[in-house]
Order: sequence, then C-alpha cells, then structure tokens
Amino acid sequence: MAIPGIDRFRGVRFAAPVLVVLAVLVLPATQAASSPLQTTTPALQLARIIRTHPFVNSSVHTLDGEGSAFVPRDDSLWLVDDSGKAAYEVDPDTGYLKRVVGAAAWAAAPQYGGGPLAGASGAFRYSDLESAAYDQVHDILYMFSGKCCSSSELPTVFRLQRDQNGIFQVDSYQPLPAGTDYTAAGWDPADGKIYVGVKANLRAYDYATNVSGPIFHVPNLGGILGLSFSDDGSQAFVVGSVSSSYGTKLYVIDWAGKKIQTGWPLDLTPFGVLDARAVEYIRGQFYVFDGKSRPASDPLDRAVFVLNVLDASGAPSASFTTSTSTGPAPLSVRFTNTSTGATGVTWDFGDGSPTDTTDSPTHIYDSPPGNYTVTLTASNGTLTSTAQAVIVVTPPSTGITATIVADSYIKANCSSCNFGATTTVRGLLGSTEERPYITFSVHGLSGPPSSAKLRLFVTDASPSAGTWYPVDPNWSETVITWNNAPPIDPNTAFATPGTATKGTWVEIDVTSLITGDGIYSVAMKTLSSDSVQFSSREGSNPPQLLVAP
Repeated sequence: MAIPGIDRFRGVRFAAPVLVVLAVLVLPATQAASSPLQTTTPALQLARIIRTHPFVNSSVHTLDGEGSAFVPRDDSLWLVDDSGKAAYEVDPDTGYLKRVVGAAAWAAAPQYGGGPLAGASGAFRYSDLESAAYDQVHDILYMFSGKCCSSSELPTVFRLQRDQNGIFQVDSYQPLPAGTDYTAAGWDPADGKIYVGVKANLRAYDYATNVSGPIFHVPNLGGILGLSFSDDGSQAFVVGSVSSSYGTKLYVIDWAGKKIQTGWPLDLTPFGVLDARAVEYIRGQFYVFDGKSRPASDPLDRAVFVLNVLDASGAPSASFTTSTSTGPAPLSVRFTNTSTGATGVTWDFGDGSPTDTTDSPTHIYDSPPGNYTVTLTASNGTLTSTAQAVIVVTPPSTGITATIVADSYIKANCSSCNFGATTTVRGLLGSTEERPYITFSVHGLSGPPSSAKLRLFVTDASPSAGTWYPVDPNWSETVITWNNAPPIDPNTAFATPGTATKGTWVEIDVTSLITGDGIYSVAMKTLSSDSVQFSSREGSNPPQLLVAP
C-alpha cells in the first residue's frame, strides 16, 4: 500500500562518522565504487542509519528484519519482514517508506502453473519471509519464505512482476520442499542466476522449473544470512554468523574463485549491528539490515546501517607505555604516547573521567579497587587507530591483611562433584541448584572493623545476586561438594545485594560477621532460575575483601 501525505525525511545521520578500531581513509563521493573492495586493508565507517521501527515518515513498524533487495530502476530498497508478513519498498537515500506489500497480497497469489492460492485452506506460506533477490535483466523480484517455526510452515518462493502501471505485484508462487529455509538470496548479473544460501550451503535456484541446483561451498564461510552481488557479478557480499546464530560479520567473496577476499570478513558490532540479516551494495556503500529488536525508543531498533568501505592502508599506529600498571588508590600513572603517523590523540582512562587530548598525560586513579581499561585513539585527521592497556587499582594500605582463602560452588544434581578449580563460582535455583562458598581471613584488627566489603566480579548477569549467609569455615576448596558442604541456616541471612550486572562488581557487606582477626566463611542461595556467576580466585577478576579498621 502507498503511504500518502507524509513528508520525505533524510534519514537518521550522525554528527560525525563512527569508525571501527581499524584506521580508515575518507574517499571522495565520486571515486569508483569498486576500488575500496579490492584493497587488502579494508575498513568500514558508519555513514548513517535508516529507521524502520517506525519508518521515518510513517507509523509502520518492521517487526523482524530479514531480507533485502535493491531495484536500481526505481531506486528502491526492498526490506523483508517475516513477523510482519510484509515487504517494504524504501528510498535508500531518505529512508522514506514508499509502499508495503502485506499478507493479503501473498495469500492471493496463485501457484505458478496452476494450483491453490497461497492462502488457501489456512496454508502458512508467508509467515517466515526470509530473503529477497531482484533479477535486473527480467525486472522480477523474488521473496523466499522458510520453515520457521513449526511443521505447519510451508516453504515458498513468491514472484513479483510489474502491472500495467509499473508497480510490482505478487503474481505467483512456487512451493519449496519441506524443510527448505533459504536465509539468503541474490541475483548474479554475470550468469543471470538466482543464488540462495543457508548455513554454509550455497546453490542456484530456477523459478520456472522450481529446481535448486547442487550445493557448493566457499571455504571458511558459514552462517550465511544475507547475500547480494556486485554490479558485474565478480564479487558476492555476505553477512553471516561465526560462532552464534547472530550475524556479526561482513564478507566480500571472489565469486569466480569461490574464496573470501583478503582483509575480510570485517566485524559489524563496533557500529551497533547486533544481528545482520541482509546486505546490499548501493553506490559504494553497504546497506546492512539488522533484525535484532531493541527498546522501541532506540533508533537502531531493526535499522538499516549504511556503511562506507574504506582503504585503511595509510593508518597511524597507536601505542603507549605506562609508568606503572598497578597500585593502591590514589594511583598516579604517567602515560607516554609512542604512536606513529598521528597528528593528534585522545585518551579515555576508563574510570568515567573526561577524555584528555594531551600528548602524554598523567592521570590519578582515586577510584574504587578494580581494573580500568585505558584506550588511546590516535588520528592523522582522516585515519584513526586505537591501543589499550589495563590499570589495576588495589585497595589502599591500612595495615590490615584481608585474604580470600578459598572459593568454590556446589551443585545439587552433581552431589559428589568438586568445582574448586573452576574460574567462576555460581548461584542458581532449581533441580540443578548451585550455591557459591567463599572463605576469607582477616589479620591486623584490634576489634570489629568499621567496614568490611566482599567484592565479587559478575561474569554472568542475573536479576539476583542472591542472599548471603555465614557458614562454618571448616571446608576445603578442593574437597567441598553438595554432599559435604557446611549447611546454611536460613535464619542467619545478613545481605541481599540486589541485581548482578555483567562486568561490574557486586559488594556484600560482611561487617556484621567480623568480630576481629580470624577466618570467616559465607555461602549464597538464590531464588532466581537465571544463573549468576562470579569470577573465582582462579578467574581474571578474583574476589576482593576491603576492610577498614
């Protein structure tokens, strides 16, 4: 349907381009689009985004971004939405929503060569729209629907052709074999074929015969979620996943050689892409459709990310040294810039303080104990690179020795297992209940402390950091199991610290437990079925005990 009466919009643009850690070179807009794709040192730069939730000129929302196709004749970017059972025609420059093809159009499509309508007898042929391809020679759009997420879903490909007014209409469909799930599709101008992909598998597809060709592969390419081609067909562009179901990588493929070009893939996550589902290359820029949902107020929710392709061969090289890397607060650190090829630098000290553009600054960490990541960004005006280091702030000296003596956890469904050597301690409710145990010693006190905090670094978030109890310290880290662990008295709870956010420290006030020098032990129970995990003594951020006399 058309969206009348709404002004055009120039899309959401950033005040300054956001650049990935690799250095980049800004190219003139008139430079040939193919040249950056041939470099062995490619980089990406975020130019802008196109909002789809809602589209900038309407109240129409994308519900689940999946596929895309570009139609040069109309200068239209088509976006496929499976949960919305829709395809959206969008202006790629402005983000203006031109038209929506919805469920009624798919349902009314007749089977190619004769047969029932796509929506006949409650058939589910358009509930999992996954990918799209545009045949430029024959001026035909194809939309592929998959098998998700039940056996009632009937994989299907729809064909869209122009009517007498030059408007694309759904004119027919072809049923695909059960289990078919083409998450990617693209038309190759070199041989005029439609290619489809899923996981690591690629193959040609012909609509008239409804035949998929033999499977072939590109080495080291898998998790294929989006596919398109260069104007001459020499290169294929793919977005896909590496170790998860989320698309986070962009590949350029030498299509004739069926190999990934040098310098690719590139990571999309620095630009905010969480789950790339489709990619088009339009006038020297990549258009990446992100299907991941976010809060409705977030302009990146299911957005199209428009990315420049740049040659990073002239990048500066960021590097620096530090006068020290660890010590108690307040800790003064001198940073010496050793970057090359840079005309300016910016320092982020990782503690929430303002950034600093001094060449070689001194910074004082008057901060809680912890690890602080320092980031140096070096720039020569158009190219940037970064370097990082970690500064460890330890508790200030008080004459009191506070030591974590042992930590482990126990597991209900592995009652004789010992987890004393693991890098985490864990808490969980349920049939697989887990309880962490921690023992610490304190020396140098003349009486009860004024304050004592047990700090645990969260490695897996949970709505609950549990409820903590004192327990008998007579247990061993290498021996404790569910069967022999000291019991927890439910009437002795002393702390419930709240939520546990990944990458932060949870503080447990143990002041009331400590009466003077000695060895103390605590354990935790949680009412949450969402596991919480903390770094153990063997982990990268071991527990800390901060004691004030």
